[in-house]
Amino acid sequence: MQKTPTNQLFHLKKTSHLFRLFLLLALLPALDANAQWTTPTINGTIGAGEYGTHTDGENQQASGGQTWYVTWDDNNLYIGITNANTAEGAVIYIDTNPLAPINGGTNGDGTIVGFNNYDGTSFAELPFRANIVMYVKDGYREYRTSNGSGGWSGATTSFGSYASGAGNTREFSLPWSAVGGRPAAFAWFGYVTS
Repeated sequence: MQKTPTNQLFHLKKTSHLFRLFLLLALLPALDANAQWTTPTINGTIGAGEYGTHTDGENQQASGGQTWYVTWDDNNLYIGITNANTAEGAVIYIDTNPLAPINGGTNGDGTIVGFNNYDGTSFAELPFRANIVMYVKDGYREYRTSNGSGGWSGATTSFGSYASGAGNTREFSLPWSAVGGRPAAFAWFGYVTS
């Protein structure tokens, strides 16, 4: 049976709409994966919505009176901490290529042992294989990267931005370039020590 021009036109329109719908659905995950929550201003004050919607367990974690905030964009990871003495060091471990199980893999995937002696604290075993550790307080900040042999590199100091303010609030950033670019996913673990 030969199609009439009307049927062919309807078939093309239907195909075109289905193709557009398929293209839109295919792009949505890519758009979401490349999206950021927000880009905060590093000024020692955490404003409403600055780290996205402050939801405990998502981009905010309240613990022992402290509140931690995390967000990122294509260039930086941003961390804010409130109610924690800014003269005390905040230590943050980041796994930029989480595996399953989270602590699996080899030293080539990151270091499983914490950096020894940040203000008298260290971890014999981290919850994951970290690729970078940061130590941040008023007047000093450093990061170290995993060395591929179960240890840590020498310190790189004065990275990114830092500011502290009222309410024992600190905000700082880590350029993703320190870990080879923005990862597709990451896990993090942090604490304050003195």
